[in-house]
Amino acid sequence: MGLSGLALALGAAACTGGDDEPASPPAAEETTEAELTTEPAEEPTSEEPTEESSASDGGGDAEVSEEDRTVAKERFVSFMQVVDDPDYEAACGYMLDPSTGEPPVGAELAACAESLEQELGSSVDVEPGTFDVLDASMVEASADDSGAVTISFGGSQFPVPMTKHTDGQWYFTNPDLGG
Repeated sequence: MGLSGLALALGAAACTGGDDEPASPPAAEETTEAELTTEPAEEPTSEEPTEESSASDGGGDAEVSEEDRTVAKERFVSFMQVVDDPDYEAACGYMLDPSTGEPPVGAELAACAESLEQELGSSVDVEPGTFDVLDASMVEASADDSGAVTISFGGSQFPVPMTKHTDGQWYFTNPDLGG
């Protein structure tokens, strides 16, 4: 399923630690949910959409605000924290199914979780709680012209970009897999 790059990134991220810095992951997660709830309603009112921008990017907004980057960073932190638990089904909820462009459900979710467990379980030695000290301030997010966000953590770029889905949340996507 193409998760070996993800496995390598998680292994590298586990090695970079970040144990020196205090964090408050529960507050970041609560903020993320609140922002995700209000963000979709706020964004269209802050910009005047044009026919050209809607047509050129399939109706999505390619411009990524600072708030979007913050929410993407918080989603990344939450993802890393469920991976180190290891809650692979929850981790798959942060990804888009490459065949549908939607978050996986049912059999697809189970297959994703099994694949992620095989990839990460055998190749990454991450102890539960490793990323509990991680917070969004330790992560960088840069946007490209397509509206995708690339996450950098511990001096390395995460191999899978994030995109904002129609539900207003940020998900990992893999263009090589069609997602």
